[in-house]
Amino acid sequence: MSAASTINSIAQALRDLSEKALLVPFVFAESVPKRRQQYWTFKVNFFDTASEVHVEVPCGVITGPAAFANCECDINAFFENNDRLLDLFAFSATRRNFDSLAPLLTNANRSVCGGRRTKGTHAYLAVEASVRAGDPGRRAVCNETVLLLERAERRANRIHVSCMISERVRVRVGEGVDSRVLMLPFDKCSHYANCQQVAIRAPTTI
Repeated sequence: MSAASTINSIAQALRDLSEKALLVPFVFAESVPKRRQQYWTFKVNFFDTASEVHVEVPCGVITGPAAFANCECDINAFFENNDRLLDLFAFSATRRNFDSLAPLLTNANRSVCGGRRTKGTHAYLAVEASVRAGDPGRRAVCNETVLLLERAERRANRIHVSCMISERVRVRVGEGVDSRVLMLPFDKCSHYANCQQVAIRAPTTI
């Protein structure tokens, strides 16, 4: 099977899984949405440990209903949605809803190695979050790899979900009346010139 046909098979499987395998149904599309909203991109990754060659191929996007759409492209909502999406995928993985991807990733591995079996290559799926917004600064902040879908190390016929999101910190950005509090990944704080971490108060006990 060629690499192109393998990618197409993975994309078709992702279309079905996006609509049926998650507790919340998502809509799968081949290209990014045209309207302002949040979306997630599936990317097939091939990594050769011997040569350290890394190839990444987009294979579709998903959009969600209600709050997942985040039509305002709100920053706090963006990262909250990513946390929720990770939980949905992790729960579905425990129910083995994504295991049908395992043989497809095996075929993807072989397709880039001329059909040979090899332990030196690794094929996996990344899910990356973005927003369709006109503000380039917002697009830079609202960009995050949420999770990886990969074959389990000891059970190659099962799919494991790996968390890729960074630790969130509560910060205040801006000054005076224009200041606001955000929950950001710690590595996104550098996008703001005036960014101060805000302590989270423990609940008062009586």
